[in-house]
Amino acid sequence: MIQYFYLLDYRQSLYTDSLLPSPELEPSEAESITCLLLHAKVYTIAEKYAVDGFKDLSIAKFKAAAAQVWGPNDFLHAATEAYTSTIDTDRGFRDAVLEAFAVHEDLSDDDEAKTSIQSLGSLPYDLLLYLHREGKFQC
Repeated sequence: MIQYFYLLDYRQSLYTDSLLPSPELEPSEAESITCLLLHAKVYTIAEKYAVDGFKDLSIAKFKAAAAQVWGPNDFLHAATEAYTSTIDTDRGFRDAVLEAFAVHEDLSDDDEAKTSIQSLGSLPYDLLLYLHREGKFQC
């Protein structure tokens, strides 16, 4: 967050040039965090401290990363973070997750994706509404 306040940007690495990993994270968790999950966690922090520009930046970086570096499991972890760490009315990051779901139709055949979708409360309903609005799903 400090990087954002000084640079209006943040690095996508948990490690800086000569610093140790973030003290909030266990070493195993720090090593396994992905780019998509990092942006989801950044959004959560930005929401907690009400820094709208930081939220917008994390959404933009998430969308760019989802388009360039696609990994279904990484995406599902980020989607879980978005849907478990934000309130239902905070649509910013959740809408970015829905856009990525709509683009990557291969998730509909993935068993882990099905389990994640079912376990995330309002995600199935949000996805249905999004696909209907985009004309990709018709009753």
